[in-house]
Amino acid sequence: MNVKVKHYGPLVGILILAALLYGYGLDWGIASLRDFRLDGKRVSFAAANFHPDSNALERAAASLDDSIYPHIIRDGKTFLFSSYGTVFIYTYWGVVRTAGALFGFEPFGEAAVDSDATRLTGRMISALMGLVAVWLTFCAGRLSFGRETGLLAAFLLCLMPMMIQASHMATVDGALALGSVWICYQSIVMLKRKDLSAYLVCGVAAGITVATKLNAVLLLAAPVIAHARRWSGDPWSTGGYGLLLDARWLRIWF
Repeated sequence: MNVKVKHYGPLVGILILAALLYGYGLDWGIASLRDFRLDGKRVSFAAANFHPDSNALERAAASLDDSIYPHIIRDGKTFLFSSYGTVFIYTYWGVVRTAGALFGFEPFGEAAVDSDATRLTGRMISALMGLVAVWLTFCAGRLSFGRETGLLAAFLLCLMPMMIQASHMATVDGALALGSVWICYQSIVMLKRKDLSAYLVCGVAAGITVATKLNAVLLLAAPVIAHARRWSGDPWSTGGYGLLLDARWLRIWF
């Protein structure tokens, strides 16, 4: 029992800390407006027009009720929503629809209680993705330089202010962070294994991440470098220096 606690305890502790940091205060803004009334009506957080990205993504997700193509209607005209990729938008729509059915609110509804529940669900998605990113960071660090490095990397990401902020917003940033770490991890896996599955999973990670936000295309340099290094020589044959060089090159892109 003590051996298991010693082995799994630090990682579990880091994940619990991340869950607390990413989950605490997800109702910010919503709670402060709960008792505010305008013309006798409660004002939703979305109606307060804070963080335009969140509002635009919510409207684009709501549009999936009418079409499989995310869009926004402005001044009576319909515009395809192309500011971001569709992965987070489809995820947002699906999770909000499921949560609405389970917890009894109208997904993307105009009433303040429904609108706030929709936004809170979106923030929970980001917080969960941030938590998974911390775990994947541990996996990448452990695979590269050992368990202690993985724990340190996960702990530092857990405390990173930008990551905490991204986890409190219903935007693509949390999803992009998760995808970035996933690509990095799969690139490291490619360095160690030559089988096709490593390339396929890395391709899936890259496709999903680029479809989350287009500038993630820059991250494709990581698997390209990993492939070139892996097939030009054995990164494990130089006492770790080859892998260290690869890790430094991969880090440039993150």
